[in-house]
Amino acid sequence: MTAADDALAVLFGLRNEDGRPWGVAADELQVADARAVLSADGPRRHWLGRPRGYSKTQDVAGMMLADLVTGRIPLASPAYLAAADGDQAGLALDSIAGYVERSALTALVDVQGRRAIHKGTGASVEVLAADAAGAFGLRPSRLVLDELAQWGDTRQARKFYEALTTALPKVAGSVGVVITTAGTPGHWSHAVYQRALKERKLWRVSMTHTPAPWIDRQLIEAERRALTDSAFRRLWENRWTEAEDALVTAEDLDAAAVLDGQLAPVAGVRYVVTLDVGLVNDRTVAVVAHREEPTGQPATEGLTGLELPWLGGRVVVDCLLRWQGSRRKPVDLDEITETIADLHRRYPGTISIDPAKAEHLLQRLRKRELPITEFNFTTGSVGLLAGSLLRALRSRRISLPKDPVLLDELANVRIVENSAGVPRLDHDSGKHDDQAVALALAVHALTDAVRRPIGPRIFSDDEMAELRARQVREQFGLPEPMPAFGPWAGDTTMAAAGIVTDGDPDEPRPNGKTKRSPFA
Repeated sequence: MTAADDALAVLFGLRNEDGRPWGVAADELQVADARAVLSADGPRRHWLGRPRGYSKTQDVAGMMLADLVTGRIPLASPAYLAAADGDQAGLALDSIAGYVERSALTALVDVQGRRAIHKGTGASVEVLAADAAGAFGLRPSRLVLDELAQWGDTRQARKFYEALTTALPKVAGSVGVVITTAGTPGHWSHAVYQRALKERKLWRVSMTHTPAPWIDRQLIEAERRALTDSAFRRLWENRWTEAEDALVTAEDLDAAAVLDGQLAPVAGVRYVVTLDVGLVNDRTVAVVAHREEPTGQPATEGLTGLELPWLGGRVVVDCLLRWQGSRRKPVDLDEITETIADLHRRYPGTISIDPAKAEHLLQRLRKRELPITEFNFTTGSVGLLAGSLLRALRSRRISLPKDPVLLDELANVRIVENSAGVPRLDHDSGKHDDQAVALALAVHALTDAVRRPIGPRIFSDDEMAELRARQVREQFGLPEPMPAFGPWAGDTTMAAAGIVTDGDPDEPRPNGKTKRSPFA
């Protein structure tokens, strides 16, 4: 057996969280990609494009661990797993740590804060974040770039990428791997992808547009309804797509507007009060909302990290208030303070507010000893808000008052995405989005803010996909899914599964079928 065969054998034996060996659980696409990456023959640069939840990070973590265990990573040239930020990089190391623990490799591999070290040779697999400095001078024998299309569209991120990739030729036989879901064509990673397609002697391109076979198809259809078409095509079909900008369709907005005025408080229900503050030109908006269970009963207990309310429950807007100021007469902060205090008394719960525009209001509210949660608006967090409101409206899991001013604003709010695919709420000149922002804060607080539990246990995207699929199965009484294809599925092929490898995924085929992988 060759060293590559040894590494592949180790990978096949690594234990997944369900106890199955990786080689038993993996489908045909995963096996073909692993054989190519671990092989000593063929291209040394790999582009692995897969939809969300297709075990991208988990798979390459297993490949790097297999190389480490079999001594294919030299002491002087570590393997590096680079991601968009520290959290994403940490997921890769968590995957390695899980494999080490479940596969009885603790005597051989020591997993530390940012690296995994072979106890015998001292060789290591290290994680790096694109938001960190100091990538020049590295000598990688293996380099994995995790979710490249989601890296920031900034000069720093591109310099980080260039520093890492230009270091590969320093080490003979080095291997570079990009694993990502497609983004927007305007992102700089798309040029990397196009170059990989052209440089066939240097690159192997593996692309699939079919969701992972273990994700329930009913969940995928729920995602299709909840996302914009372009977002669904990027995330779940792995296609480079420009974004359209409509927040909500007229039909979905009509379906949401079902409440006749303000709702009376209900004893025992936990509410959230959210504020978007504008003192002069923009309005100050307060929203009171609560989460309703699938049974139609209000949620009376605190949410836990394992609940996935955006699938089963709905958000109900109990009350919406607006204040409009002007240059001559700005909004009266004392009036707003009294109103928020009264709302909290009647609708007990938490108060969520962006501190950047509300310093003086926050001081007044804190003097009342009210439970304030600060939501800082950043490039990433505004994307969370936009996604939360978009999903609630598109999946028709929100009940709104029949308020013409609110409905007119929502009908004109746009979703604008940057080149990394991060969405944010926006509006045309002369329009507003302050009610949409306050509403998005409420939806996020009641749904996506509890997607991951607080504490050291952070769920990966693959784990979240499995939890979401499990909830759908339980909700609709569906059986456990059987794999759609793979070594246990008889003659089913990659082509039958809609997988394209080693070529342009959008290249038309004369017979309408996809291209078979030469590495299968």
